[in-house]
Amino acid sequence: MPEKKKMGRPIIGLPKNIRTQIRFDEETLLKLDELRDKKKMSRSEYIRWLIMNQN
Repeated sequence: MPEKKKMGRPIIGLPKNIRTQIRFDEETLLKLDELRDKKKMSRSEYIRWLIMNQN
């Protein structure tokens, strides 16, 4: 029997199947949104980008 194809977006890179929550105050969240808007990234993408680009 042939395998059924999955619906939805294809996974690009490593699967992102681990969820976490972060608590921010309003000022910090506004700063995060301001910075990520400049890079045209989602909050999740921007936080991952910051982590991967630490020296």
